[in-house]
Amino acid sequence: MTKQRNLKSIILIIPYFGKWPVWINFFMESCRRNPTVNWIFYTDCGVPENLPPNVSINTMSYRDYTQLVSSRLNVDFKPTDPYKLNDIKSMYGVIHRSDISGFDFWGHCDIDMVFGNIRSIYSSDILENYDVISSHEHFVSGHFALFRNNWKMRNFFRFIKHWRSIVEDTRYRNFDELEAGRFFGFPNRPRGVWKFVPRVLNPFRRRCLFKEQYSTPFINITWLDGRKNHPDVWFWQNGIVTNAGDGDRQFLYFHFMTYKHSQMSTREPTVKGKAPWELLDQIVQIDWRLAAAEGFQIGPQGIRALPKN
Repeated sequence: MTKQRNLKSIILIIPYFGKWPVWINFFMESCRRNPTVNWIFYTDCGVPENLPPNVSINTMSYRDYTQLVSSRLNVDFKPTDPYKLNDIKSMYGVIHRSDISGFDFWGHCDIDMVFGNIRSIYSSDILENYDVISSHEHFVSGHFALFRNNWKMRNFFRFIKHWRSIVEDTRYRNFDELEAGRFFGFPNRPRGVWKFVPRVLNPFRRRCLFKEQYSTPFINITWLDGRKNHPDVWFWQNGIVTNAGDGDRQFLYFHFMTYKHSQMSTREPTVKGKAPWELLDQIVQIDWRLAAAEGFQIGPQGIRALPKN
């Protein structure tokens, strides 16, 4: 694990099982360009070709991992679909207590994304002053969130009513985003009793930063300047993420979740009724080694070389 003096240390935990996506080496390269942030995978996918020194691979079967969760949480965790693993993201601080030992912050993220410069967005001052950090404004972002490594943040999920029955339900229940968001009082959009309670009276809300990072186009948010049109082409170069609509502005990361779904088929030509990102052999159109050296773009047509000037 990589640490640096005077920086708040960060570790992100990712259980992922099955088969690496075709863009995994691009994801790994974006991790490499954040050398003071650490990642640890629990996976049966093997070791990716482009494994940086700040990413660790812990080989484990899916069955063994679900048993680990059951043991650490004292629950009967038997999901019928691996997507259910998202429900336990808020519980990594307990499940992976030994992995996060010695780190100032632990967190979770997805892998259908490429990172920009994390430290340039979440500075030392921010990490000093906040205990919970979400890249969305109104709820805990499932694809990137950080929690201070203290007892309160490791165990906040235990204060959520029926957390155990939710975890033992074989269906995904959106615990990582919706239930956690409710617990923190839906920051910036209080609901229920919290809208009548001053922020200072909610001890879990006092040191929360829920700020929209505009990482995910084509979801239900208004973009930066209030416009409804979202940028559809994004660029990664030398560890920096920008896009075709916002000039030189740097972004925390680009989350291309929506590019994998058929809604994009209305923006680009389809083949036999499928959007380009549903055709796995067409997604990556540049070798990751060249992309690491020269940069790449991501759009509805996949991962491609940067446009020539």
